[in-house]
Amino acid sequence: MCVMMERNMKGAVYDYNKMGAAFDLALSYAKESVLPAWLNIRKVYRNIGNVCSYKTGIVAHAMYLWQEKGVNCDIYMGPGCGQSAETLNTVAEYLNIPIFGCPSAGLGQSAPSSDYVLFTRISYGYSAITEVLVRFFAYQNYTTPIIFQDNSISFYTQMSTIVQTTLQHKRANSQLTRRIKFVPFVSKTFVDDSVIRELLINASVTSRVFVILADGNTVRNFMITASKLGFTTGDYVFMAIELYQSLVWGSFSYRRDDANDEIAREAFKTLLLLSLDSGVGSDQAIFWDRFTLLAQTEYNFSANANLSKIVDPVVLHAFDAVLLYSTLVTEMAANNESYRNGYDISTKASGHSFISPVTGTVKIDDNGDRALSYLVRSFDYRAGKHYGIIGVPPLSKEMIVFGDIDWPGTNNTGLPPNTPRCGFRGENPICKVPVRRMTKSETSSAVIVPLILAVLIIYGGYNGLQKYLLSGKDPFWWRILKQELIIHVGKNQGSVKSLQSGISSKNGKPTPETEYTEAQGARLTATYGGALVSIHPLPQPYKRVPSALPKEAARIRNLLHPNLQKFVGIAVNENNVCEFLVGEVCRKGSLRTLLETENLDLDLDFQYSLMKNIVSGMTFLHSSPIASHGYLNDWNCHVDNQFILKISSYGLESLRNEQDLRAVAPVSEDRDYGILLWRAPELLRTNMPVAGTQKGDVYSFAILLQQIILRSEPFEKFGRHHQAEQHKSGIDDGMSSEEIILDVRHGLVPPLRPPVPVSACTSKLYELMESCWDENPTLRPTFTKIRSTLKSITGKVGNNVIDHMIQRIELDLDRLFERSRVDVV
Repeated sequence: MCVMMERNMKGAVYDYNKMGAAFDLALSYAKESVLPAWLNIRKVYRNIGNVCSYKTGIVAHAMYLWQEKGVNCDIYMGPGCGQSAETLNTVAEYLNIPIFGCPSAGLGQSAPSSDYVLFTRISYGYSAITEVLVRFFAYQNYTTPIIFQDNSISFYTQMSTIVQTTLQHKRANSQLTRRIKFVPFVSKTFVDDSVIRELLINASVTSRVFVILADGNTVRNFMITASKLGFTTGDYVFMAIELYQSLVWGSFSYRRDDANDEIAREAFKTLLLLSLDSGVGSDQAIFWDRFTLLAQTEYNFSANANLSKIVDPVVLHAFDAVLLYSTLVTEMAANNESYRNGYDISTKASGHSFISPVTGTVKIDDNGDRALSYLVRSFDYRAGKHYGIIGVPPLSKEMIVFGDIDWPGTNNTGLPPNTPRCGFRGENPICKVPVRRMTKSETSSAVIVPLILAVLIIYGGYNGLQKYLLSGKDPFWWRILKQELIIHVGKNQGSVKSLQSGISSKNGKPTPETEYTEAQGARLTATYGGALVSIHPLPQPYKRVPSALPKEAARIRNLLHPNLQKFVGIAVNENNVCEFLVGEVCRKGSLRTLLETENLDLDLDFQYSLMKNIVSGMTFLHSSPIASHGYLNDWNCHVDNQFILKISSYGLESLRNEQDLRAVAPVSEDRDYGILLWRAPELLRTNMPVAGTQKGDVYSFAILLQQIILRSEPFEKFGRHHQAEQHKSGIDDGMSSEEIILDVRHGLVPPLRPPVPVSACTSKLYELMESCWDENPTLRPTFTKIRSTLKSITGKVGNNVIDHMIQRIELDLDRLFERSRVDVV
């Protein structure tokens, strides 16, 4: 693998000093988890300089490796510069070597990127950004946008060039693209705001949609000047591009701690930002920690202190580039295909998809470009931040609107139209009314009638607003800003425990990576809007608001049942990343917490009550549009103050971790096996549907039965109240969760199941449990059948646990009183 990458670049998002560590980590991961033992990928680096142009000498560098060093490159990884990538392509075609651009965003100035058959781009490209802009313009019917391009910064100069080139290729078939105008400027020559004033005034004659291809400071200056011109009242749309947070283009915040902060904050209401909707994988936080350490020690690179915790997508994409190549080589080797043929590698890469541990699902389109999602973000004045309002998914022509945009002067009717009602110069005939003198009666009417109408409008508007609020049609009703939550901490919150909590991980002990998981959130409470709520950390890696989330939230909003935890919303941080599931308060915590509470007497009545609650909730859930849960376990079952069990975390499939859905490999791999202890064997052998299956939920219920009966963890050999029992299970106390899952997956005869002593419960309940975890999913009963069977087993026992607990307390008091009386006598 020949890495052809620039070094010591200034003002660029790519640099080998930064990306070298990502390549190294990817090669290490590929060797351990992807490549067969007999195959290895060796990295050879060649420094191609510190400029971006067609004349970098990259051809000479490539020929030097081949002719002088005798290095037969199987793939070129890089370069960062698109112009250099176009030049390198000539060598690649001659030697039949594939190129994986990292990011090579500027490739496509001379010809469409699809013309470079040996080229695959694993990161963003300016041509894709153009496609997103055109889709947005078409969606809003904006036919006369103006694009201001700053030629002071090479990043925006290249972007502007590619945008214009891409539009030229489209103009033959598009009326829209023929009418987009480009207006260049050079911000470094600005002395005051006079140039910006002239640019905006001239542009306003023909357009009300302005795209500003410039850095954060320049965009802020545009918005302040626009405010002074009266252009930020809602009639004009401003748009800028902040792919992600980076020092290259600076901060796109309104705040600079100067006298213009409040003007900018008000003006930003009319500023939209186009950003990458970066994917996240299960190990992203771990990867970033390892990357920053390796980059600093081996490459003398350290991220800016203000951005040190912000993951750089270009670094992640460099990791993915190596991983894509590794997966292709592995698959082709297994199929006896020529993995050293550059054309075959590139052909197979097109349309290929795989799962990256740091970015989730990665898809390459038919043109060899990575399919990336984008977000159009609008400004939330209250929070002072931009949040996603429109999703632009890849490989689709649809735009996913998360809700009505709060735009100044439009009464929530959305963005303004392309053309003012009266035209840009008031030329529309409908606005030209003949002038004549009014009579006295007309003058009186002109004063009185508007007053009456104003009163009626205010009254009607007030009533309409009240009806709107009561109808719950606020598109962002589910979104809770994290700062709106007052999280309660203290002794009453209980101890924080690991998800594993005694379940062995791969090495038999809980791992540090699992020390903060969903299980801990079960005992966290917060105050939101003056009311107590429960909050549960969402599965990591946290995701930015997925496009499907609003629909999923609407689907479960009115799903009301005594044994389902009522959904309140999703707490998001300032980057629109979902962190907490917020639900009705359940002060007793999770079922896991309840089972571990030493001083709580979990008698038969209490056990039956918990079982009935689970069955009741799941019966209702299976008959609802949700249809199945998929993750029924002891931390998704919560108990309120009345000791009523409520099932949570249902119906929000888009927030689930894709890595956890993967089939379990027949041999050991690096993953969290603890979360799989409730998963049915058939779902361990194949990729689980994101919502699970109904028969899989029944299996999960059987594991919960074992936990309740034995008051233990899943697959624990003996519960705390049955340790004296003798049971020949063949399960050793020291079995790790990995060993358990691999045995369950293999389908032993008899199949491995939790060792529950026959004497631990009634024979009928034991039979029910065994039928629920039957190896054959078709033989497992439905929850409707389980409810009927459980009712026949328990009768009325467990129907009212509160009355039972009160009776038990009264009995204890009577015994205490009798003992005290005897002591006195």
